[in-house]
Amino acid sequence: MNWVAPIKDQETLKNFGETLKQVDYKYYIMFELGVGTGLQLQDILAFKNKDVTGKKEIEVTIGTRNMKNVFTVPEELQQIINEYTKGKDPEAYLILGHSSSNKPVSREQAYRVLRSAGHKIGLNSIGAQTMRKTYAWNYYKETGDIYHLQKLFNHASPSITYRFIGEKPNIEDFLKKMAVGVPILDTVTRPCTVKKIGKYTFSIILTQGLNRQIRRMCEALGYEVKDLLRVRVMNITLDGLKDGQYRKLTDQELNELYDQLKDSSVLPGGKYQEQWAAAQDNRTRHGKGKKR
Repeated sequence: MNWVAPIKDQETLKNFGETLKQVDYKYYIMFELGVGTGLQLQDILAFKNKDVTGKKEIEVTIGTRNMKNVFTVPEELQQIINEYTKGKDPEAYLILGHSSSNKPVSREQAYRVLRSAGHKIGLNSIGAQTMRKTYAWNYYKETGDIYHLQKLFNHASPSITYRFIGEKPNIEDFLKKMAVGVPILDTVTRPCTVKKIGKYTFSIILTQGLNRQIRRMCEALGYEVKDLLRVRVMNITLDGLKDGQYRKLTDQELNELYDQLKDSSVLPGGKYQEQWAAAQDNRTRHGKGKKR
């Protein structure tokens, strides 16, 4: 199986389009629509003239769950499409097969044309996904927004989208996005402190504890957590403990912990404040807590 890559060089992209024009102008339209919107080849081949003429956006149903995705058509591409469809039967297919046929070009034929055009200009990594990958690569380089592409392509995670376009997550971008908050579990995580301490190692200090938060945050940004070591919870650390060992908290640690929790608003109705006060009263009665 050949790896299908995006066309990253603008001059090569232009040459590819010109080569398709020499074969048949309809293939140039097909290619421009794919590169300009991110639409899949099979969706483009299924369009009729009325589906794309004068449209700023094109809605497509994808997947077995019939999810609807909206693809934006750039203004320049709108003009190219409108000129191409002008005077044509609105009910005819946009990329029509033989002139005597009322059927669209087959996916196999479109693939052969794309591959042939690629070979003519020295590109061997051309396939049915080239248009979509080229759109995604250009969009990511321009905006850095992998989330939009993930949603647009219905990918399960950003890491899949990164692999799709052949890009690796940017470390500096990862650090910045982790620090300001990452969309997971229908919310955006609170700002956190994160820094790189090794080639593949990071230190992360959270101020909340969502389910599998660090793993989900990293996955959302295209990284997979191989090993996770929690070294501190608030003022309680693992200092001096070996694997499998445990110890009781000291009175000082407990008092510091209660002090840090007393103003917490995580639970509704100031529940932490009540817990802290009750615990402090109990500890004071037993001569262990600080008198206030």
